[in-house]
Amino acid sequence: MENGILNQGEQRGQQELPPESQEQFDLFIINGMNIIHNEKVSKSILNVILKSQDPVKAIAGETVKIVDRIATDAAKNGLALSNDVLVHGGNFLMGEIINVAETAGMQKMTDEEKSASFELATAQYLDESVKSGKVSPEQMAQLGQQARQSPEGQQIAQKMQQGQGVQNG
Repeated sequence: MENGILNQGEQRGQQELPPESQEQFDLFIINGMNIIHNEKVSKSILNVILKSQDPVKAIAGETVKIVDRIATDAAKNGLALSNDVLVHGGNFLMGEIINVAETAGMQKMTDEEKSASFELATAQYLDESVKSGKVSPEQMAQLGQQARQSPEGQQIAQKMQQGQGVQNG
């Protein structure tokens, strides 16, 4: 099974999680994998991605739908998922969605496309969460900061800085 898109090569990308978030993360991944690999859902996800003119955007959108569904189900059961779980879990599930889509015939994504999709998914999730009232603007700022400080977010920032240096140089 492929791990998250931005931490390939690390052992499932879980070392960064505090111990209290590990159980939430495990449940998040189990639920997400069950959703992704549900035959009906899988066909729907692949249909959207494979027919899309912009797979980066399509993958981000499908990842947000799944993360939102898991977070909503958790909230209905009185469980607030930690920001760490949302960031790391979303990264992991996006990696699985990409793996499934590539196996089904989507052109293999570059690391830059994967990073762009993760960044877009994070922005979409935060935007939708604030608009729906699930997250206050203060919580959004905190989640955005945590996402930037995560290994995934640091890799995105580093790639963006490298890209700006090339453009400006």
